[in-house]
Amino acid sequence: MLGNLKKLGSFLAKKGVPLLAGAVAGPAGGIVSQMLGPLFGADEENEDDIIQKISADPEALSKLKIVESNNRVKLQELAVEQDRIVLEDAKAHLADTQSARMREVAIVEATGKRDGQLYAMAWTVILGFLGLAILMCFKPVTENQILLIMIGALVAGFAGVLNYFFGSSKSSADKTKMSAVKK
Repeated sequence: MLGNLKKLGSFLAKKGVPLLAGAVAGPAGGIVSQMLGPLFGADEENEDDIIQKISADPEALSKLKIVESNNRVKLQELAVEQDRIVLEDAKAHLADTQSARMREVAIVEATGKRDGQLYAMAWTVILGFLGLAILMCFKPVTENQILLIMIGALVAGFAGVLNYFFGSSKSSADKTKMSAVKK
């Protein structure tokens, strides 16, 4: 079954067809597999079958180059679309970070003091992470899957707290606070 098609993209890149490889990695991966599957007599829904059939075909490289050449413009458009999606995702992430910063500034402006709940939650996550780290030094957890998932969530929360207070956007938050004080 088709997943993210990383294996097929890597395989195509090694074969020397970078446009096809790039398109497989993006939102058009299914379209590329639909082009290649029938061409090589492979199940277009099975990434491993496509790779196997391409590997077994002595004329695979010339067929792949023809597909890439015939669809060059479309593949380049798909690559541009993929880059646009990545850019939009980055913009959304930055807007979310800015929104969090503006929330904090708005609370300070409205109440005259910082949001205590934010700091209480941050300290809870930090202390929980440190307590768990110390506990795991004495009794490692390897069997309980639910506990391992919860530990992963705590580690992600810890990273989020560090990024919020000390990450690259910290200087942005400091500038925002300074500009709010100057008003």
